[in-house]
Amino acid sequence: MKAMRQEAAGGPRDLRDELEHFDGTYPEAWQPDPGEILVGEILRVEKAPSRFGHGQVWVAVIEREEGLGVVSVWLTSAVLLREFRKHRPQVGERIGIKYLGMREGKENSYKAFAVRLDRPEETPDYRELGGEEDGDGRRRAAGGGYEEEPWPEEA
Repeated sequence: MKAMRQEAAGGPRDLRDELEHFDGTYPEAWQPDPGEILVGEILRVEKAPSRFGHGQVWVAVIEREEGLGVVSVWLTSAVLLREFRKHRPQVGERIGIKYLGMREGKENSYKAFAVRLDRPEETPDYRELGGEEDGDGRRRAAGGGYEEEPWPEEA
C-alpha cells in the first residue's frame, strides 16, 4: 500500500507495485451497526461495478487504524455519497465515518452517516445563504430578493 501513500505525498505512484498487489477484488465491505465508527487512511477511491447490477458505484478502500485491517466502503447510500461529495476526501487523508442508523424521511427511510476528515477546518466566507437581515429589517431570501415577513423583534 506504500504506492498510495507516495501519491498522497506528491511523489509518483508506483504503478507496477500497485498492479502486482491488485487482484481485481476489494477488501471486505464495511457493514456497520448503528453507532459504529470507522477511522483510517484512504488508500484509494475508484469506480467499481455495482453488486446490484446497476452501473457503477464509488468505492473507498480504507486502512483502519490500530492494525484492524483494510475495508472497502461502498458509497451506495445517497447520504454517504453526499458526505463524500461535500468533503471531497483524498487518497492519503485520515477519515472518520460514523453510521448513525436508519432515519425516517418525508417519503422513506434512509441510512444516515457523518463524515469527518483530519484536515484544517475551512474558513467560512459568510456569503449570504438566505434568511439574513438587511439594513431595513427585511430578510433576504435564498437566491436573492426579499422574504415577505420582517424578522421578529429580538427580546
